[in-house]
Amino acid sequence: MDRIAFAAAALSLLATPGPTNTLLATSGAKVGLRRSLPLLGAELGGYLLAILLLRALIGPLMAANPVFAAASISFISPGRSGAEARARQALAMRSLSRVCS
Repeated sequence: MDRIAFAAAALSLLATPGPTNTLLATSGAKVGLRRSLPLLGAELGGYLLAILLLRALIGPLMAANPVFAAASISFISPGRSGAEARARQALAMRSLSRVCS
């Protein structure tokens, strides 16, 4: 993936006001930055815990079942044009067939 495209996508996702950003902004506006810093730590800790649990639970499943891993990658991949999506899925399946044989 192009690094500039990745950076642009990551920055746009970080700037989009989701529930975490909205909560942090609201807390900062109500009680100030200094009193909101523990909330930021709690949010980061929650994300870290969720990622670690998912990695511990789903990681072995994906390692043991390459078909599951390929299917999840094609499912998670961002919306693409039909031809590009089919090409990416074909590439994933070719890679998978090499791994399985």
